[in-house]
Amino acid sequence: MVSPLVYSPAYAQDEESQLNIDDAEYYYVKNYKSGDCVLCANAYMIMRKAFAKDSLFFSCITNKRLRKYACTTSTGNTMKHIYTFTCDGITYTVKYKSLKGKYAERKEKIISMLKKHPEGIVGLGSSKYGVHGVLLTKYEDGVFYAADSALNFDEVNKGIVPYKETIMKSLKTIKHIWYIKEVSGESISNHVKDMKLTVKVKQVDSRWKLTWKVKDDDTSLDGYKVTYAKCSTIKNGGSYKLLKTTKHKYLYVDDKQNGKSYYYKVRGYVKDKSGKRVYTKPAKVTITMSKPEENGEDNN
Repeated sequence: MVSPLVYSPAYAQDEESQLNIDDAEYYYVKNYKSGDCVLCANAYMIMRKAFAKDSLFFSCITNKRLRKYACTTSTGNTMKHIYTFTCDGITYTVKYKSLKGKYAERKEKIISMLKKHPEGIVGLGSSKYGVHGVLLTKYEDGVFYAADSALNFDEVNKGIVPYKETIMKSLKTIKHIWYIKEVSGESISNHVKDMKLTVKVKQVDSRWKLTWKVKDDDTSLDGYKVTYAKCSTIKNGGSYKLLKTTKHKYLYVDDKQNGKSYYYKVRGYVKDKSGKRVYTKPAKVTITMSKPEENGEDNN
């Protein structure tokens, strides 16, 4: 079975691509591991449904996050026949189904299900290399389209292609599917602006360590922006400077050893469908640097 481990959808730059869930960038695979094809196809399917549900966290639905809910073990890739997965306040119930009957009957069933499920359905069948799974996304003008994780990793990025261009053999081999049976809840990511971070600081050797968290579930935040300024600068009407943008929930700051006080401000963010950052409320902490040594210089 050939398949990637984790896909990492990227935000396209032009406006048309930003608003199109079929854009190839959303299906790009960051790492590749044999055996995860069905898991990846399930992640694609839920990602597309989350996009339709206006979740700002849709791009955070990855194999890594889905695995422990969708697979029989937390580290394996054998899929459950039914599972539930919750992200951004939305719960997805996914179910397995065997397709019976002759090919013509199974084909009509797949077409019918694609009409009911525009997010797509996961099909398991035979490929050039063995058993394989892809996400069937639509049937249009007599052509099936699919997202094949094996075609979206490393320097290859084909996104959604006609089924015949995937590594799968004939559609006749697809006799098993996974589909989203039920969706409940509503997206909470539109409330990102209401989320409030808390930040703490402690001295570690010759540096200061800032750590932060948010009271609400921030596991899907895309990153954090850290800015800083001298306290005296802000009191005189000055502004903050960017220190770093990071995906970590901590940051080390060098001790300036000048005895002056600085404000550090942290804000989390997610990207909306246009690629624009939506920020949480800021959290601010003050650090008073160590005083310079008697024979040292005042490093401003």
